[in-house]
Amino acid sequence: MQLTDLHLDAIDGHVERVAETVAGLRPHVLVFTGDSVDRLDTHAGVAPSTSTPERPMARSSAATVEEYLAELPEPRRAVVSAVRDVVVRNLPEGYRETMSWGMICWELPLERYPDTYNGQPLAYAALAAQKSHFALYLNCVYQQPGGDAALAEEFRRAGKRLDMGKSCVRFRRLDDLPLEVVGRVVAATPPDEFVAQYEASRGK
Repeated sequence: MQLTDLHLDAIDGHVERVAETVAGLRPHVLVFTGDSVDRLDTHAGVAPSTSTPERPMARSSAATVEEYLAELPEPRRAVVSAVRDVVVRNLPEGYRETMSWGMICWELPLERYPDTYNGQPLAYAALAAQKSHFALYLNCVYQQPGGDAALAEEFRRAGKRLDMGKSCVRFRRLDDLPLEVVGRVVAATPPDEFVAQYEASRGK
């Protein structure tokens, strides 16, 4: 079983909520449902963070993207909205926007591909505002051999520093992201190709 950063983030949020529930601070917990998992890592060609990465807090209970955006303070809402707009404009047909793990997610619906190991939709990308940074999850990069190195090169050409784990691009300001690069990355993998990559990663 492989874990992506997105699912590790969800697990951490779940653990914190369980601890708070035991302490009587919260009456609910975050349920973890993910498809694949992987460790947080820094690859060759990707600049490491200058500080210990803060584990994101997937805590939003918003049921819709609109609710999620509405609960964010400005200017954080503006940053998330701008990145979301780029993703939505470039998202290949067949993926669906939803709320999962307390984040905005773009998934492959189960009616399109139900053969996942745990019966949950394949997560293509996700976006979240965390306490001290933003996180853009690009599983479409993570599943491609050499995809992270290629993304690092795209950032370098754009004059930007890439702070990335296995599938999570961390940024603090909108200007930290080359939005045209994000758009190209999101647009590059249609559902059939994403499924083929997923099946190859699982030895199918």
